[in-house]
Amino acid sequence: MKQKRYIRLSPDFDVLYIDQESCCYDAYGDEIYNDNLELGPLFCFAMPGIEEWQKRYMYATDFSKTTTDPSFDWLTWHYEGLCFAKAIWEQMPKAFTLYYKAPYEDRSQTILGEIEINEHIDILIDQLKARASHQISAPSFTNQIDFKAKRGENEVLLSFQLNRLQTEVSIPFNQLSGIRYWLKEIIAGNQSTCSLYPSRFCLHFFRQTIGSHPEMGQFWIENSHTHDKPFQAYVNIKNFIKGLYLSVLTELGFHIYIDMNNYPSEDERNSAWKPYNQLKSRQIESYITDQRPMKDEDNTPVNETYVMFPEWGGCIFWDTMGVGSGNAECIYRNENSGSDIKLNIPGLKKWSEFYDNHDDSQSFEEYWHEGWELAKLVRKQLPEHIDLFYMCYDPKQPDAIINYHYELPKIVVPKQ
Repeated sequence: MKQKRYIRLSPDFDVLYIDQESCCYDAYGDEIYNDNLELGPLFCFAMPGIEEWQKRYMYATDFSKTTTDPSFDWLTWHYEGLCFAKAIWEQMPKAFTLYYKAPYEDRSQTILGEIEINEHIDILIDQLKARASHQISAPSFTNQIDFKAKRGENEVLLSFQLNRLQTEVSIPFNQLSGIRYWLKEIIAGNQSTCSLYPSRFCLHFFRQTIGSHPEMGQFWIENSHTHDKPFQAYVNIKNFIKGLYLSVLTELGFHIYIDMNNYPSEDERNSAWKPYNQLKSRQIESYITDQRPMKDEDNTPVNETYVMFPEWGGCIFWDTMGVGSGNAECIYRNENSGSDIKLNIPGLKKWSEFYDNHDDSQSFEEYWHEGWELAKLVRKQLPEHIDLFYMCYDPKQPDAIINYHYELPKIVVPKQ
């Protein structure tokens, strides 16, 4: 009788698991797979978070001395590991037996010997869960990915960058509503994997369902013709949605007219804003800004935007073409947009003047948060068809006043 194939989950330096032929596999991209038909059925799936779990042990271990930092919480780490093992067992072909074994450096005796993973593993998982710590350090890979969007003719070119890797995906304007739906699916969390198929690429997002970091997930891009995966990242869900949504929305909502001295009106204006409105979502905006949840059913089409950030001389508001358009008392509009908007926001003038006269009584983070609360009050005094964005400070240089400028990221202010 042919011996049943097995996989042993037992981390080591740069190793996550080994097969029966003693071939080692790492945790790159959170993938678990068998690509050798002689060893059994082929399979490949993502297990978001398992790479971070393995690296947490690696970073705490001196492999030359076969010792791990005394503060390392083996019990909690094994609890997570067994949760991962159970999820792997449920997805892999039953032609394989799955084992779990503690690393060589573990002297805690939390896990003794080799444990077969099957339907009875919940008993041990529950025992460890009752004793596991909830003081888990945050994952190390929360800000891997950078987004850049560039508006083209009838499309948005979206660049994803991970370290030295860069992939560019073309999103036709007629598929922007698909991006909105895809991001809302990820937020809802009703499916473990959410997929989008723009042009020749497939975009996938796999939510973290086990381990101590439910706020994390795996994003990857797949070539729809070759099925290659040129890009994968382990990301914070809210940061991912916020970065992708705002990168595209701000590219669609600013600098959209050819002649900044001749703003279009009526049909021409509404046509220019159509791509923006295909992506815009109140539900996404309330999620990324931690506001009261809103729905998209009553969206009024937008055909005008302003960004709020202070600049020298008291200017606070800037229109879609980057023209200074208002102060603490009024937003001035071009002749094709309508009448000026009078503002009555207590504290707005004092806040704007603090930009020119900054002292050490308030950090720039505190100053930014005060402005965010004022921006929400301003938004309530604007018509539905106008969107307001609020300028972020540069997180890399939060105390550098000069870094408040138009190239910094913006946050859309939801209408509550």
